[in-house]
Amino acid sequence: MKATRLGVFAVLVLALAFVAVACVAGTGPAQAPAQQPAATTASGQAGEGAAGAGAAEVGAATIRVGTWESGDSAELWNQLIDQFRQEYPQIQISFEPVPDNYGTKLLTQMAAGDAPDVFQVGDGDVRMFVERGGTTNLAPYLEGQDNLPGLDPSIFYESLYQTGVVDGEPHFLTKDYSPLVVYYNKDLFDQAGVPYPEDGWTWEEFRDTAMKLTLDTNNDGRIDQYGVVLPGKWIRAIEPFVFSNGGDLMNEDGTEIEGYLNSPATVEAIQFYADLYLKDNVSPSPTEVETTFQGVDLFQTGRVAMNWTGRWPLRDYQENPDLHFGIVGLPQKEQRANAICWAGLGIYSQSKNKDQAWLFLRHIGGEPGQLVFGQHGLPSMPQVADELGLAEDPYSSVILNEVQYLKPLPDMRSRFYNDTVAKYLGEA
Repeated sequence: MKATRLGVFAVLVLALAFVAVACVAGTGPAQAPAQQPAATTASGQAGEGAAGAGAAEVGAATIRVGTWESGDSAELWNQLIDQFRQEYPQIQISFEPVPDNYGTKLLTQMAAGDAPDVFQVGDGDVRMFVERGGTTNLAPYLEGQDNLPGLDPSIFYESLYQTGVVDGEPHFLTKDYSPLVVYYNKDLFDQAGVPYPEDGWTWEEFRDTAMKLTLDTNNDGRIDQYGVVLPGKWIRAIEPFVFSNGGDLMNEDGTEIEGYLNSPATVEAIQFYADLYLKDNVSPSPTEVETTFQGVDLFQTGRVAMNWTGRWPLRDYQENPDLHFGIVGLPQKEQRANAICWAGLGIYSQSKNKDQAWLFLRHIGGEPGQLVFGQHGLPSMPQVADELGLAEDPYSSVILNEVQYLKPLPDMRSRFYNDTVAKYLGEA
């Protein structure tokens, strides 16, 4: 992080120029999809009347399923595949995990017309795959076409469902997701006599708390304990600051960034984030995290008092008997706001077995899949969250509460976002 106040504005101007060029180019090659951090009874399922009574009558087929998930996640997939095949024994499932270079392989498969029937994508790649013609409009299937069981979109959290919708057409169903939250180390707060953060806290309260917990414990002129570890140039961490300040990064249809990316609200938000590093010194720099600490979990080791991140480290933190922590929602400025990290599943446009693929997608994206994946992540359906008792969980309940504050991702408005706006904002 080298930005000064002038530097932040200069980088925004540079981003404006690059986005303008990208939007004119229009037909340039897409980058390989970015993989996402591992994350994800609805009686309202459409078709659970006449159309959904019993297994749908479809022919035999083999459905290929593409994902970057393996290891423990593969066990959950296999559990759901076994469930599905009990209902549809004539449908074989070929599970094809690609933990490394998944995006590159998927693009190669699509170019050859040989992609998996059902495939996983991350939030930053949804529009790209739709615009490349690689996906299937799920609306007819959701409505229960050809006597196949459908799925009522109202059973999902609205913001999650909309993440898979492009230009009014649903193309993906949610598999995994997480809003962002702040983890805090209760012992470090207690030692410093600092009260725990509470829901609805402000930017200034966040900064003040982080400064009080940034300590030189041995008076050698070097910081021994930071108030917070921030995720550096990761755009998902920066977006909530912009949204909370009433700013945005582009207009609703992704065609204009002038007056958005360089608006006073956006510039102020990015400057606040940069100042946490450069002026307040409450977080180790991204370079320091990557080199000096070399992947050490600074929160678990007590080197930082707060961690600004998603749901992913929760299980590890819970399994650490020496770590006493809490979770709180993001601080706010003008309004509550959050950004989602999301992975979804869709049907390949050239699949020869779309009906069978839909039945499997419905199983994974509907109640059965959410009951299984939701035990190790977060379900996309309020009813499943209730069934799993997450409202009573002191950690998951806080994360789920942030869903109502999610803002639409800029990625969904322009497929050039990650290569232009996100890239140059990170440099700020």
